[in-house]
Amino acid sequence: MRVRSLGAWAVAGVSLWFSMGALDVTAGPAGPVRVAMLPGFPELGAAVVLAVLAGVAAEHRLSETRRRDIFLPLYSLAVLALPYLPWLPDWLPLLRVFAGPGRTLVWLIVCAQVVWAAVGAGRGPRVVARVRSWGGARSVAAVWIVSAIVSGSAAVVLTSTVLFPGGDEPHYLILAQSIWRDGDLRIENDYARRDQTVLGPEPLEPHSLARGIDGQMYSVHPIGLPLLIAPVMGLVGYPGVVALLVAMAAAASAAAWLWVRQLTGSVSAATFGWGATALSLPFVCGSGLVYPEIPAALLVVLALAVGLRAGAALTDHPDRETDGPARWRMVALGVAVAGLPWLSSKYAPMSAAIMAIGIWRACSATRLPAAQRVMTAACVLLPYGMSLAGWFAFFHLTWGSPWPSAAYGGAAQTQMALSNLVRGLPGTFFDQEYGLLSYAPALAIGAIGLLSMWRAGGRARQTAVELSLVLAALLVTVASHAMWWGGSSVPGRFMLAGLLVLAAPVAWEFRRAAPLVDRRAVYRLLLLVGLAATLVAVGVSDGSILANRRDGVSRLLGWLSPDWHLWAFAPDFIMQGPRLGLLQVGIGLAAILVAFWVFQVAMGRTRGVAVSRVGRGAAFLRANLSALSASLVVTVISPPVLGSALKPDVRPEARGRVAILDSFDPDARRVCLRYDPLSGVTAHEIPGMFVLSARPGSRRAPQPTLVLFNARLALPSGRYRVELQASDSRRLSGQLNLQGGRQSGSALDSWPVEAAPGETWGGSFDLPVDLSFVGFLASPDLSPAIAELRVRPERVVPMLSRTAAYEVIASAVLGNRFVFLFHDGAAYPEGSGFWVRGGAETQVSVVSRTGHVTQAVRLRIRNGEVRNTIRIATPDERTEMHLEPRGVREVTLTPTPLDGTLRMIIGAEGGFVPADWEPGNPDRRVLAAWVEVVG
Repeated sequence: MRVRSLGAWAVAGVSLWFSMGALDVTAGPAGPVRVAMLPGFPELGAAVVLAVLAGVAAEHRLSETRRRDIFLPLYSLAVLALPYLPWLPDWLPLLRVFAGPGRTLVWLIVCAQVVWAAVGAGRGPRVVARVRSWGGARSVAAVWIVSAIVSGSAAVVLTSTVLFPGGDEPHYLILAQSIWRDGDLRIENDYARRDQTVLGPEPLEPHSLARGIDGQMYSVHPIGLPLLIAPVMGLVGYPGVVALLVAMAAAASAAAWLWVRQLTGSVSAATFGWGATALSLPFVCGSGLVYPEIPAALLVVLALAVGLRAGAALTDHPDRETDGPARWRMVALGVAVAGLPWLSSKYAPMSAAIMAIGIWRACSATRLPAAQRVMTAACVLLPYGMSLAGWFAFFHLTWGSPWPSAAYGGAAQTQMALSNLVRGLPGTFFDQEYGLLSYAPALAIGAIGLLSMWRAGGRARQTAVELSLVLAALLVTVASHAMWWGGSSVPGRFMLAGLLVLAAPVAWEFRRAAPLVDRRAVYRLLLLVGLAATLVAVGVSDGSILANRRDGVSRLLGWLSPDWHLWAFAPDFIMQGPRLGLLQVGIGLAAILVAFWVFQVAMGRTRGVAVSRVGRGAAFLRANLSALSASLVVTVISPPVLGSALKPDVRPEARGRVAILDSFDPDARRVCLRYDPLSGVTAHEIPGMFVLSARPGSRRAPQPTLVLFNARLALPSGRYRVELQASDSRRLSGQLNLQGGRQSGSALDSWPVEAAPGETWGGSFDLPVDLSFVGFLASPDLSPAIAELRVRPERVVPMLSRTAAYEVIASAVLGNRFVFLFHDGAAYPEGSGFWVRGGAETQVSVVSRTGHVTQAVRLRIRNGEVRNTIRIATPDERTEMHLEPRGVREVTLTPTPLDGTLRMIIGAEGGFVPADWEPGNPDRRVLAAWVEVVG
């Protein structure tokens, strides 16, 4: 083994040891103080030995030529050790990020670079040659299958959470229901039915701004998507709609791959462009959402593939195009663009641009007679014109005006203005919460690709102009909307319809950079970063990374850096002025350009196709060092440049959770350090070093659940002490309740509070499981007198000893002995029991306050106002009961002996609405049965 390869694998072993540790910060007299827990030193030796042995085995299977530098990216893993060094991470706080959850992404990216370097020097070219020999149908089928698997997996994960369907999705589904059931677009009766049990736990308020000329209520949302999904919604329901949209997203991805392959003549370039767009976070996570973007993306790709006549490569000169297109292609183009306005009025300018490009391309053939040109144009204009006529007629017949703004009650209600472009244009790309490049940086290659296509001249220049016009038509329309971020949905949703268009310039630039090994390494790094973001969005915290709150703080950056304000250095075009955001964009771009130029010059710039196949490892290492240097430069120069405009760091005690406590494991992490001063501590001293606190006005994030001082804490299982500091002028007197879960239930604990002005009151409580939401409710007379709330861990249960539980949405103490944990929104805890939602299933767990449930739990099921079937399933038994209205049945359930927890699923076939049975009752929920504990 070469020395540099040996060093790379040794670094990987040391980095693996650090990756098994945990690092966090606590408040100190002079600022944040780092605290670390690391595995023992025998584990360090074992990690290094195993890594070196893995390196020897890997080199043994490689030829002499291929093993030269493919392992060099492993040196990049050294960044995972930097957060644990003395002093340096205190000067450069960015390094602390690499001790957080993002370290897993570092491993994935670096390992992918090693594999990419090895494949590129061996089997990669052979695989490309084999795919090139495939026919068009086989290639498209392969891409469709891969795309469907990726997007389908994301849809399954995301739609199983409480986030989806969300936003406007239920309203599209309700409109589809109206079309299928009633055969009309009038929605008032559909919302009045209150039968949207498949769409969410709560009744929906209609999205209607202007009644039609017949006085009826019509949806403000376009009808194209509901018309498309109505049969599927009626026959299969919401899951079928999601499957249809995923299939359409995969079809759009496959069509884009084939189109780009024809344009560039390169399988590898087309695949790279497909990966940068179709596998990006916005597209993958948006594929299963019930919005018109995915059908629009499919129509756009098909229209461009026809309109740009992709049968010839971009290297051909336009003069070589001498024969006119087949008329069926022009009809297909007209039909494709004709459907876009029906999906959304924001697609109308883009549809006109694509139509004009297609006609220009078709009629500019040098040997096409004038009469044939007219006929060709007519093949496009006829279906497009008929569609527009029907579109305008729809608005006129429904609202009395032919303009799309009629549905909003007039143009002023559409929130469209050119002045919004100041924020919307840069925000669409660079905003840290909703910007495309913030989650898919490889899309930036598209801008470089359009420029290089222009410089290439010929057909490439013409195509660059045409694609730019298409993208500009969509971008200006989206960015001029006040809500350019797309509402409560995935980042960049409004741009999804044109996202796959960028696959062409991305692929062009990737192919052009073939002799430039360092540039290709940078492009691959951008792609890997985007793929990592997609993986995090789908696989972490039930999709909560996507639940941005339009507060100027990216959930993804918050997840990457839980103990430092990394998000403060990223542009924000929602909560701060556009000038400040553009200044941050300029700082970031300048740092990136300088860092990559310095490392390419200082470490050597390699050229030549032959060298690029064996020099990828070194190029990847240079790209990684450049990215790290650029990030450090941004965090170093931003504070003096931005001054007080830079968002302040959050105090350690003002956070909502402590990562080192979440993964607290004193048995596996025996080396514990405190860095100020650098000293060793015991593992059991660690929990007591952390305090979480809140003061009036200190937590300004949106508060969907009202708790004291908006203190929404995430606490692991253990024992805690809550303290209330009285103000200097008022006495503490009242009641304090502990709430577990973001939905209200009965209090997990309750205390009467009495304390003199300036004094501190305290009480203790136990958490039987990890809770991602812990809050406190103070009585009205108590809350104004509190100056500060503090929560101190007294004992944290080791991670491997905790009772396993799904995420807790709500909790309640029932029967004075049992803690009921509710894991979805299909149950409503109230007082001594809970309601089960009609037509739904709910997951419920039963635990004790401090230990295992050792006795059977007896439940009384009281049916509602209609005949119903109730099913209860536990891991060991199933019970089904058919109950008459107001019928009662008791059932005894046994907990699992292994962990002393009772887990059950309670389902109900039907339900009733209390407001329909009790005059004056405003409760419009769909309820099935009441459940309470009797023993």
